Amino acid sequence: MKSLITRVLVCVLAMLTVCSCGRKEISDKDFVAIFSEMYLVGTYCSQEELNCDSLDIYTPILDKYGYTTEQFTEKLASFTKRKSARVTNVIDKAIDHMHVTTSEYERQLDIKNSINTDLIARFSDTLWQEEHVELERLADSTRVVNKFPARKGDYVLSFNYLIETKENVELSRLAATTRLVTRADDKTHLTTRYSLLEGRNRGVNVVVNVNHEYNGMADLYVRLVDMGNIKGTFKKMEFNDILLIYRPDIETARELLMESVYGYNPVYKAKAGFEGIKTLSPYRIEIFE
Repeated sequence: MKSLITRVLVCVLAMLTVCSCGRKEISDKDFVAIFSEMYLVGTYCSQEELNCDSLDIYTPILDKYGYTTEQFTEKLASFTKRKSARVTNVIDKAIDHMHVTTSEYERQLDIKNSINTDLIARFSDTLWQEEHVELERLADSTRVVNKFPARKGDYVLSFNYLIETKENVELSRLAATTRLVTRADDKTHLTTRYSLLEGRNRGVNVVVNVNHEYNGMADLYVRLVDMGNIKGTFKKMEFNDILLIYRPDIETARELLMESVYGYNPVYKAKAGFEGIKTLSPYRIEIFE
């Protein structure tokens, strides 16, 4: 890492070198912080293969700390005259500075992820749960069909099943299915099909995602067994541990939080004075005309 930082330092010096004199000197502390940010920005441009002009990416960093490119160049030049501090000392301090900064970013990210996970868990909803359903005839298949209003987020479906036939029945058309049907035109826009097999107890676990296009505008039909045109008789057909859970995405979870805390939907049409309230985050609200 040190050799890479050294190369970046040389590159920065080459791009920012300008003759000047008589300006205040950058403190050692600020110089380490500035160089650390320059390194991170330069590395990002390199890794993303971006064509970053030195003035575009480095000058704003210097402006942030209240210095100019001339002052930065003078500070670099001063290291050649000082016996107690060398460029290698700056590199070592920059490494330590970036380690501290990275650790803090990781800590904040962990907190954010934890909050998001807890928020999604808070507004997750168990829509369908049954321990055991046994079908004695084909007509009973309606007992394992359900319909739910489609909301933005994931629907997690899981169940175990056991199928045994009394005679040689072709099961190629036997399947569990989900269908996303829009309410306006009654058209199916998303279908998933999971083949069911005869024999020992088997499991199904699947996630159906509903995006913003169908939020509140469609219904999700869940059918654990779709017979198709199957003919024949079954010795046993049973479903165990049926579970369907709705998990909102983080944006929807935040809106649900606002609604539960403040008693209104975050985005709605109001009658007096303004058209609505727009949620920018769980804690910021902006009234817009």
